[in-house]
Amino acid sequence: SPGSWSYHWDFGDQTTSTEEEPGSHTYADFGEYGIELITFSEFCKDTAVKSIVILPPVPIADFEPDTSGCPPVTVTFRNNSMYGETYIWDFDDGSFSTEVNPTHVFYVSGTYLVKLTVYGLSGEAEFTQAVTVHETPQALFNVYPSEADDVNQVFKFSNASLNAAKYIWDFGDGTTSTEEEPYHIYGKEGAYNITLYVWSEDNCPDTTSLENLLRITAGDGFIMFPNVFRWNRTGPTGGWWNEGVIDNTVFRPHFINVEKYRLIIYSRWGELVYESDELYKGWDGYIDGIKPAIQDAYVWKVWVTYVNGRTEVIIGDVTFLH
Repeated sequence: SPGSWSYHWDFGDQTTSTEEEPGSHTYADFGEYGIELITFSEFCKDTAVKSIVILPPVPIADFEPDTSGCPPVTVTFRNNSMYGETYIWDFDDGSFSTEVNPTHVFYVSGTYLVKLTVYGLSGEAEFTQAVTVHETPQALFNVYPSEADDVNQVFKFSNASLNAAKYIWDFGDGTTSTEEEPYHIYGKEGAYNITLYVWSEDNCPDTTSLENLLRITAGDGFIMFPNVFRWNRTGPTGGWWNEGVIDNTVFRPHFINVEKYRLIIYSRWGELVYESDELYKGWDGYIDGIKPAIQDAYVWKVWVTYVNGRTEVIIGDVTFLH
C-alpha cells in the first residue's frame, strides 16, 4: 500500500538519497556512473541498475610560450589545453611529438608555426603559435697590409661581416675597438692574432679569429699560408689575387720581403695537383684548371728566398672545402 515502501538511491559517485524521487543530481566530474535504486518493504525488495555517461566538452587547445631567440633555440612547451586525451605537436620543421609538454630545439633561422592538435572524447581542437629563430651574423674581415717591416705601419681592418650591427675588435696586443672598420698601429714587432666579435640587431653573436694573420718584422722576411680555403663554385679563375682583396677561394701566401719562391701541392695519395713560382698566383682548387679537386686535406711545400738572401723550406697542409 502507498507509504509502505522505502528507497535507497546510489548515484555511483559515493553519494546517496532515500527520497522517492530525488530530482536532479549534479556530478562533479566527467565519466561513466552506475546508478542503483533499491526499493524495499518489510516483505519485499527489488533492485534496478542503469549506467549514464557524462562526456566532457569539446577540447580547448592552448600552449605557451610564443618565443624567439638565437639558434639553436631550445623551447619547452607548456600545454594549457583542456579536456584532451592525446596530443600531437607539429613543430613546422619536419618533426613531431606526442608528449604532453615537449621540449624541442630549433637549429635554423626562420619563423616556425608550431601547431598543437588536441584529441578528446568529444572531438578535437587545434592551436598555433609562432616561434622565431633569429638570423645569425657571420663575422668576416681582412687586414691590409698583413705584413710590414715598419713598427709604425698603419693597418686598416676591413669588415666584411654579414647581418652584423655591433662589433668588438681584439687586435692581439691588449687593445680593442668598437669601430666598424678601425685603423691600428702596433708599435712593435711580432705576429698578432686578430679576433672579431659581432652581434646582430637581435643580439645573436658570432666570432672569427685568425692566428698570426698580421706580422711586423724589421728587415727580415717571412711567408705563411692559410690552413683552409673554399671552392668558388663558379669555375676556374687561374688563382691570381690582389693585395687587400678578401678572397677565401684562393690558396695563396701572405708574405713580406720574399724575392722568389716555388710552391707545390700534393693530394693525400701523393698526386701533384698544383705548382707555381708566381707569388701573386695561388691555387683556385681546380686540377689542371679544369675540374675542382675533391674536398680533402692537401699537403704543400714551398721553397723561399728572401731579399736578404736567407732561404727557407716549409711544409704544411691545407683543407679544401666544398
